Order: sequence, then structure tokens, then C-alpha cells
Amino acid sequence: MVTCNHCGQPNADGTHVCRYCGAALGRTRQAAPYAPPQTHWSEPAAGAMPVQPYAPQPQPQHAFRCPFCGSNYPPQVGRRVSSDGWVVFGLLLFFCAPLFWIGLLMKEEYRVCATCGSRFG
Repeated sequence: MVTCNHCGQPNADGTHVCRYCGAALGRTRQAAPYAPPQTHWSEPAAGAMPVQPYAPQPQPQHAFRCPFCGSNYPPQVGRRVSSDGWVVFGLLLFFCAPLFWIGLLMKEEYRVCATCGSRFG
């Protein structure tokens, strides 16, 4: 058994690197005793650089999954005349025939899954 000069843990004979801390074994200079890694909530040791806290990575904003087939392809967006547009169309057709087409300009968007064709939203 070979004892690591860095962390003091026993290692098997013939190994060249400590399996606990990764320090070289054998003819090495005397190293400082092992100190556990600093965490972001503890005080850094004297002369040591402060440890930066973990910053979570942003998640993609365009993640989409079809509730029916589970596809990850983005939905196809279509436009159609809204129900309010049809009401305005009917009223203007009855009261002011030359302006009936204004109701057809009132549109709404709808989404269709690119894979299975299901409508949602």
C-alpha cells in the first residue's frame, strides 16, 4: 500500500496517481495537506480566490411539444376571419352594403401541429 502525500489516503501498490485526489504518487515533493474544495457559502481560505456561485443556464424559450402526438416541430400558424369579424360582416351587409368587407379584415391566428394536424390554441 502506498500512502498519498497530498491527501493521506492509502492506494494500491504500483499506482502512479492517487485515486482519491489525483495527485502523483511516488517521488513527489511534500505537498500541503489536502483542503476540501470551497463552496459558495463558506469563507475562502486566506490568499485563496473566492469561488463563484453556480449560475443556472437559461432554458430555450422556443421549446414546443404537441399535446397530442408529442412532436417537437414548431406549429404552423394560420389566420382566419374571427367570429367577431363574421358578426360585423353580417351587420354591415344588412345596414351598409358597400362597407360589408370590413368585417372580413378582422382576423385571428390559430395553430396546427405540423406532424399530426391537430388544432390547438
